[in-house]
Amino acid sequence: MPYQFFSIAIPDVGNQAEELNTFLATHRIIDKHWETMCRDGVPYQVCRVEYVSSGGKSPMSGSAEATFSRKQPVVDYREVLSEEDFRIFDELRKIRKKLAETEKVDAFLVFTNAQLAEMVTSKADSLEAIGKIKGIGEAHLKKYGGMILEGLRSARSATKTSIAENKSSQSSEATQS
Repeated sequence: MPYQFFSIAIPDVGNQAEELNTFLATHRIIDKHWETMCRDGVPYQVCRVEYVSSGGKSPMSGSAEATFSRKQPVVDYREVLSEEDFRIFDELRKIRKKLAETEKVDAFLVFTNAQLAEMVTSKADSLEAIGKIKGIGEAHLKKYGGMILEGLRSARSATKTSIAENKSSQSSEATQS
């Protein structure tokens, strides 16, 4: 992997910082490492930049088709899930948020949206079923599984009741018309 080194005097009397900024803006950066040193009595910041060459392809991949990217595509679960499944999914997100606030962690560290969606679409009804979902290990299942399973069951029950009430009110409106 190629490296580029930049040395910037403190204070920056030339355009070294500008050169570094231009380089960072025009290359795909893997890592940056800063060191402070003194040369001939002048303090310097030295920056080692590791970057991706070969047109954005990751040198680690070995595949010409692989690109270097950390971002996952954004999924709109309102479009992906049925209306009933989205209601349950939304309730699970609320439960996840409460768990995350209690633990003082980011919500995605409790369960990801993809994991919540899979719980709903796979009709998970036991800790064993939740444990089969990718990324949910034994410790995670032990810590959050019971609460999320209870929430899943409760959300399913509430959603079925809500749908039945909607159907009932629609049919009574139709007979009154």
